[in-house]
Amino acid sequence: MFKVIFIVTGGRLENTQKNHPRGGDVHTADRPSPHHTLYPSRLPTAFLLVYSATTSAGGGFSDCLMQLVCIALGIVAALVISRLDYEFIASLWPFLAGVSVLLVLLTFTSLGYSVPGTDDQNWLEIPLGPKTFLFQPSELLKIAFIITFSFHLSRVREHINRPLTVLLLCAHGLFPALLVFAQGTTAPPPSSSAFSWG
Repeated sequence: MFKVIFIVTGGRLENTQKNHPRGGDVHTADRPSPHHTLYPSRLPTAFLLVYSATTSAGGGFSDCLMQLVCIALGIVAALVISRLDYEFIASLWPFLAGVSVLLVLLTFTSLGYSVPGTDDQNWLEIPLGPKTFLFQPSELLKIAFIITFSFHLSRVREHINRPLTVLLLCAHGLFPALLVFAQGTTAPPPSSSAFSWG
């Protein structure tokens, strides 16, 4: 079984080779990646875009800084998750599904927040001292859906053409979509279909 694993170390791709637990070797590439020079060069542009969007929304430099910190934390989280075994991540599907659905359901409570100018209540307003933290649970729900649906497909691949299997797969996809639609049933199509196309 061959897989290409890219290990980012010091601006280049390190060459390693090891045995895969299921047999065969895991091969890696040994060449500099052009992305390592492209990504840093785009940081000033990314900063300007975040600053422009934040100030246009009425925020100040501190709000812009918070956005950049969140971006940095997201990158760190992505790097950590990329080092985890995908089978381990798949084994967490009950926890991921439960937490993501619970957070979406909380938007229908007093914690739910509707952005001014919209009629869909799809944010959680969490007070943190003098600041208020806004979190959109549907983003987490989309990630959980990818994991749970992939796991579902892997379990039924031997009889995926059976009508009952197809029906259950459709129900699996319909459930989270309906949750997101329920957050704003009268919202414009681009907003209400964010789960499907975002």
